[in-house]
Amino acid sequence: MSSHGMPNKADEQEGRKRLTRLLSEAAERLGNPVAMIDTSYRLLAFSPNRAKDDPLWNELVAEGTFGEETVRFFNQARFIQEVADADDITLLRHNNYKYDRYCCKFFDDRGIQLGSICVVECHRPFKPGDAEAIREVGAQMAAETQRADGLAVRESVFGGTLISPLLEQGRSLADGEVEALNDLHEKLRRYLYAVVIDISGYDPTLSHLAYMRDLLAAAMVEHPCFVHLNSVVALVSSDSPLLVPGRDMRELRDFLERYPIQAGVSGVFQDIFRLRGHYEQALAALNYGMNGGCSNRLHLYDSYRLLHAASASRSPGQVMGLVHPVVTAISEADKQDGTSRRATLCAYLANGKDEAAACRRLGVESEDLRRDIDAMCAAYDIDMNDGMMLFSLFGSCMMMEIIL
Repeated sequence: MSSHGMPNKADEQEGRKRLTRLLSEAAERLGNPVAMIDTSYRLLAFSPNRAKDDPLWNELVAEGTFGEETVRFFNQARFIQEVADADDITLLRHNNYKYDRYCCKFFDDRGIQLGSICVVECHRPFKPGDAEAIREVGAQMAAETQRADGLAVRESVFGGTLISPLLEQGRSLADGEVEALNDLHEKLRRYLYAVVIDISGYDPTLSHLAYMRDLLAAAMVEHPCFVHLNSVVALVSSDSPLLVPGRDMRELRDFLERYPIQAGVSGVFQDIFRLRGHYEQALAALNYGMNGGCSNRLHLYDSYRLLHAASASRSPGQVMGLVHPVVTAISEADKQDGTSRRATLCAYLANGKDEAAACRRLGVESEDLRRDIDAMCAAYDIDMNDGMMLFSLFGSCMMMEIIL
């Protein structure tokens, strides 16, 4: 185990070997080949008795996943719908394919689907009792992926399950989940952003949610991507406290143009456990951008912060959730130190960075104003040449005036 309690590479490899060994034992018991896939159709492990003349098996083993055309066929043949509607196991058959196959979903202890076990009827006909035996294999796989030393396997192939509980209203986290999220947070950069992607422009039925999540994860390899409700969600980390559309998130912008689809990006935050509120910010930005006829495909919450504030309740708790974290941090420092730097920043920005006008408004000397502004820029990474950042900070200062 690593110093942070997370499995190392050797643990992950051993975990994958155990999955393969268990599938081999299951295949011997069932007399047919068995494959294990995650919810993005990625191959996790498979038994050695391959189904050599089954196109679906061959594609999965050769490519490590199902391609877009196959996923489209799954949708047309209602395979996706049949699996989704089944409690755990369903029998899939189609005239295009020689063999029937059982598909059995397996879940973690929270009821979140981790993946599926697929058994191809090619070496012997299915027998009464096979369905129950396959259910037992699914339960065994679920238990295996939740072993303490299986966490590295779980993080690498089921990464969304570590983060998705943060988005569930009223959901309290278990100690193990908190530890895993803290460890994940250590691997991310200083500033975090939630991204919500609407895929309806690509697939109105939303049957490709898992597939699009997989494509996005391949394009943005450093950022966790997962499905939540009817959207693909990503947790992006950056060294920048403000994203600039023309400069940042190039992989995401290229992805949106390729399909074409749209996304909303939240304001910046630094605590992974505050993801829920910033997911809602990204969702609000997406809705404002899509409904406002904006030609851009990437919609930043900071562009809509004041509009969102105007439409929100004026209760202090709700308005505080809209305030830029830099302004919140400056206000907290003012309380602790007995200073008034938030008011200084507000006056400076309200007067268009005119030092003389800001000094007259505040009744302070120029050197005192410059000292405070320079100190805030250094402490909170404020770029006084970044118009979008200054707009967001000024709007947040004004919102603080509403609630104080």
